[in-house]
Amino acid sequence: MQFPNSPKHLSLDVTRWNREVEDEKEAEAKKKKTGIVAKFKQMTKDYWYVLIPVHVVTSVAWGGTFYLMCKTGVDVVSILQWCGLSEAYLEKLQHSEWQYYALAYACYKVATPVRYTVTVGGTTWSIHYLQKWGMLKTSADLASGIRERTDVAKDKLEDEWEKAWERYAKRRAKKKEDQ
Repeated sequence: MQFPNSPKHLSLDVTRWNREVEDEKEAEAKKKKTGIVAKFKQMTKDYWYVLIPVHVVTSVAWGGTFYLMCKTGVDVVSILQWCGLSEAYLEKLQHSEWQYYALAYACYKVATPVRYTVTVGGTTWSIHYLQKWGMLKTSADLASGIRERTDVAKDKLEDEWEKAWERYAKRRAKKKEDQ
């Protein structure tokens, strides 16, 4: 941006200042804490092969714990009321055929933020120890391994394709000779 009758260096200073302001805004955005769901999604992209087993194990543990709470007589309904679930919804859950499962599932859904926090924490812990023990492959290592296997499979397929065409050509030539 250059103003009429202004020296050329002034426009460079304004441009430089604009860039510095943009850089500061980006730095602030990076400093802001990301939410647990954003961390979960990022970990899914980076370490899906660690996160999925951790998430399955923790989800089964949460679900089982909530089911046992319902089955052993803990007053889950009052806990869910305290968490803010409506009376009408809780009545439907209490009077359904699947009472224990329904109440356990409601607890499971109410505890979602805590479940995701435990999954992210468990995944972070697992990654730390797997790296420490040298057992964790990075996404780049996995991708290169997949690329290598794909290349090998592609080469095998091309070889088989060529062999099949050669056999076909021989049969065709033989049929022409026979005629």
